[in-house]
Amino acid sequence: MDGTDEEIALAGIAAMEAFYNSIGMLVNFSELGIHPSEEQILEMAERCMAACDGHTGSAKKLSVQDMAAIYRMADE
Repeated sequence: MDGTDEEIALAGIAAMEAFYNSIGMLVNFSELGIHPSEEQILEMAERCMAACDGHTGSAKKLSVQDMAAIYRMADE
């Protein structure tokens, strides 16, 4: 596939979401009918970090703020 790393990553995410939708799987908070507050997003990120003992990511080490950003994107 041609494109920047970001374009390729976004295309991969779109393909994964399309697959999940094709099997009836929900892919974001809105589809679940929830809209977490910023406080809840930060709590989820902190709990995720605690659950994995700070060992997050293999290609890129994730911080609590990285995880919170991912959760924010899941609410779009």
